[in-house]
Amino acid sequence: MPFTSFQLTLPQGEYAALGAYVPNSPTGSLCATKLVMPTEIVAQNGMALYQSTQIAVTGCPPSVAITKTQVKGNNVAVTVKLGQTGTVKITGKGIRKKTIHGAKAGTRTITIPLTATGRAAKRHGRRLTIHAALTVAGKTGTATTTLRA
Repeated sequence: MPFTSFQLTLPQGEYAALGAYVPNSPTGSLCATKLVMPTEIVAQNGMALYQSTQIAVTGCPPSVAITKTQVKGNNVAVTVKLGQTGTVKITGKGIRKKTIHGAKAGTRTITIPLTATGRAAKRHGRRLTIHAALTVAGKTGTATTTLRA
């Protein structure tokens, strides 16, 4: 009988059936790598299928990156790139905390008002630190950047 999908679960841990080489990366994990497995399937009639199958890594924290920050009047425009749909929270000294539930994956710009401390930092040309956190299913990914107010 033909099938359209196949899922294989192998044991994990010290005696796992498969192992992976983790290339030099800042995180030292497979989460930021693209994994492809060469696949060969031969049917009973001798026909063969050769392909490269993409492998998904599970259990990784959601990805969030701050790609741009800009002071506009008494606001800060923060552009974030979200790897998944979830709750995004932008915080930092000198800005109001902003939380968006159900933020869609992709790039979006969020405008956040400066507090009195932020406006004072802007007048004196001081730096502000911006933190972004994306929470999906109880796991959180974070990013931090600074900007001159």
